[in-house]
Amino acid sequence: MAELSSPEDFESWLEGKAGLSINVLALRSALRVLPLLVDAADESVILSGLRAITVSFVAVKYPTKAKKVKLYDAADEADAYAEELAEFSPENHTNYAVRAASEAAWVVAYKSGRTAATSRTAFWAASAVEEFDDEIAIWRELSADVTNLESITASKQFGARQAKALISEKLWSGSVPGWAADYWAGFKRRKRRSEYWQVWIDLYEALQDGEHPWNLVGSPLEEVLMKIALQTDDEWKQGAIKVNSRIKQWIDEANPKQSRSILPLFFISYSSPEEKLARVVGNVLEQAGYSYVAQYKDMPAGSNFPIEMRKALEIVKSGRMIALLSPAYIDSKHCQAEWAAAYNLDPDGAKRKLVPLLVTKTELPALYQTTVYRSLVDLGTDAERAAILDAIQHGSGRMAAMNGLHSPTDFDWTRAGKMRAVAGAANAPILQSTRSKQNHANRLTASRFGAQTLLDKVRAQSNYSGLEDFVEALKGYIEHLPEKTARNSGNMHFADNRMRMMRTLAESSWQFMSNVQRAEFLTLYQEHVGLRVYYPEIPAFYEDVNNGQENLALPFDAFEKFEKSVVKHTPKVFDPTIPSDIGEVGAREADIRQSVGQPEATGLPPDPLGTINAEKARSYGIGATINQFWKVFLNGEKVVKSGEAWGKAYEDLAPHVKTILEWAREFMNGPPS
Repeated sequence: MAELSSPEDFESWLEGKAGLSINVLALRSALRVLPLLVDAADESVILSGLRAITVSFVAVKYPTKAKKVKLYDAADEADAYAEELAEFSPENHTNYAVRAASEAAWVVAYKSGRTAATSRTAFWAASAVEEFDDEIAIWRELSADVTNLESITASKQFGARQAKALISEKLWSGSVPGWAADYWAGFKRRKRRSEYWQVWIDLYEALQDGEHPWNLVGSPLEEVLMKIALQTDDEWKQGAIKVNSRIKQWIDEANPKQSRSILPLFFISYSSPEEKLARVVGNVLEQAGYSYVAQYKDMPAGSNFPIEMRKALEIVKSGRMIALLSPAYIDSKHCQAEWAAAYNLDPDGAKRKLVPLLVTKTELPALYQTTVYRSLVDLGTDAERAAILDAIQHGSGRMAAMNGLHSPTDFDWTRAGKMRAVAGAANAPILQSTRSKQNHANRLTASRFGAQTLLDKVRAQSNYSGLEDFVEALKGYIEHLPEKTARNSGNMHFADNRMRMMRTLAESSWQFMSNVQRAEFLTLYQEHVGLRVYYPEIPAFYEDVNNGQENLALPFDAFEKFEKSVVKHTPKVFDPTIPSDIGEVGAREADIRQSVGQPEATGLPPDPLGTINAEKARSYGIGATINQFWKVFLNGEKVVKSGEAWGKAYEDLAPHVKTILEWAREFMNGPPS
């Protein structure tokens, strides 16, 4: 694998290389930092960056029409905004991301001198993430892209075929970095009230996942993208509402052109002995109005397997694959390849690309056990038909986690193949400038110093009866408060939870505190409230709590069984940090507030986030945490050295997770209709 770690490394690799795929490397570097570009306060800046990247994408995807699109205009406009941003905040991540977008457009537009410009695009992308100490992510993914290209051809000429292959790959070889996920989620949260921004959200997420934008393929997709790329400067300057609504209209007009006769919805994957059953499944699909592709009707004898495989993958990208599981299927290399290809398009099962149907009793290997199947074994005709329809409409596929929940903690997989707890998005401060970075560091230092000073003064009392719970909450606050700006230290959400406890305890224990202690706590509280502005996940969490369904009890028996299952598979699958963090989320505030009496007049200012129902917050925190746990856990069979260990953990956890996720969906969305 190529190992790039600097613009110089990249420029050295680019030496002597030529072809359309060089453009794709620049474009993918700019796309990776687009979530930082859309953080701009000015919608004109956002639109110019989206324009530069989209026009570049169109020119690369349809090279024969590249001369028609407005590449120079798009690059020039983004350049102008980058220069304007540089006057006010030269070291801002948004400025660097806009520069990456404009540079990528110049790369695609240039007929010569692309080496330096391509290298600069990567440099600007890496600069954009410097404040998150994650430049390595940009170089790692660029190295993966380069390795991907080299695996396609041994030539130094990377042409349209290689470009097409690379542009269809996912942007990130692993999980999306925290900074990218956080800023993109923030953009979606800010724009969710405007349906017209959804066109860009759908476009970017499709490109990120290597899928077709807006569920369009072929000519309809090309038609919409070309219309976007051919807009004039005057049309782009009409503003976001007009531009976005125009694009939405083009998409809506194109959608009817994509009928089931153009793109089959299902691909039936089966082994030769199961052809009779494949025909049964095909008939059920046809009678229900679905379209499908299957070898028995679409791939005659003598067909080229790799070519037919690529066609099938195109179907699965926009549709789904039904796999007929049997001993022959498990033994077939062709079937294994089809399963692996479909699985890789949707490894966490969120899109339910795979619909496994067990047609013969089979001892399934670990990989096949990770996706929930529907059994057709020993079913009569009517029951078989009902099971097939239920599988494609409702019941099959691995149980997916929800999107949009704000978990107090996050998880990832270590190189040793164990899943661990990490601070994640809740601990990622949003720092818009060098000044805000310094202010954030100062407030962290002041909060830690103030908390430790207060703790020392309370402990210095010969008897601090009545303040025991307050001291425990204060110790928890110090433990969880992040260490200055170090990533993945402490947990700001847990620290905020402890501060809310301390406030409640202070209000009921004011009489036991000296005047000095009261003043120290007031100062500490104000410093902490000032810290919250850098952590948007905290108010987002409490907004979800306040907006959630009232009087909806979390199934705590399922949570307790979930906890026991996690402990059971620790440390073979789970790192000890996971039981610890899950226990922290599940701890009752009442456990530390047994001595709370009636609130007294304290002079403390109102909490800017308002009052929060502690039990409701606890329940939501548990639901959101297990949701995030499940999202990460489902990627585990690729990482865990023993697939069998992962499979056993899955079997133990799945029933309890299902119960809790059903509760979370109802909490967020109301009772199912």
